[in-house]
Amino acid sequence: MNKDPGKLTITTQDGGFSGSNTDYENLFLIDCRAAAGGSFQLTTCISFFKPVANWNQAGLICYNDDDNYLKFVYEWQSSFGARMFTVGIETKGRAAEVHFRAHQGLDSVWLRVTKRGKHYTFSTSLEGRTFLPTGHPAWDSTGLFQGRILWGDGSVRQVGLFANNGSDTRAPEIDASFDFFEVRSFSDKGERPKEAIAAHKESINVETP
Repeated sequence: MNKDPGKLTITTQDGGFSGSNTDYENLFLIDCRAAAGGSFQLTTCISFFKPVANWNQAGLICYNDDDNYLKFVYEWQSSFGARMFTVGIETKGRAAEVHFRAHQGLDSVWLRVTKRGKHYTFSTSLEGRTFLPTGHPAWDSTGLFQGRILWGDGSVRQVGLFANNGSDTRAPEIDASFDFFEVRSFSDKGERPKEAIAAHKESINVETP
């Protein structure tokens, strides 16, 4: 994890946490210190990550346990033959995904998840200043996406970063470098996120579960 000083570099490995497959590697979590049910925003920047096969993926996660989580990743999807942004949710062991088309030749990409109550929205940036919504999905197995996802009861135990190859895959092991990981809390009264409750810019101090 020290290949690029000042960043957290994770090498993707076989293993996942979808359905009955819980053989995951490289899931890095911190306790979510937002008030129970409170609103918050997660942001990271992933550098020099070039997914090339299912399920090379790296991104953000809100995690309650192996059967209840929400993730937002940059990954390769063979069904599209392209790199995609994917929202994956699992509730009581039942999984669903929403896929969005992504730029294919990115050196860096910023991912952001914003939680308000029980609703989650997703945005990306190419330079870390202007974040744009993911837009219309290319595929939605939830059938419910209207610019946001409803998930869970509003409380989140842990948040963090991960990179893996999923289960039963021949994807190569590749590196994903996370420049920083930031969590900001805010109220539900239309305010913008302002209080950084966890920000790791020079070195990312995260813990394995």
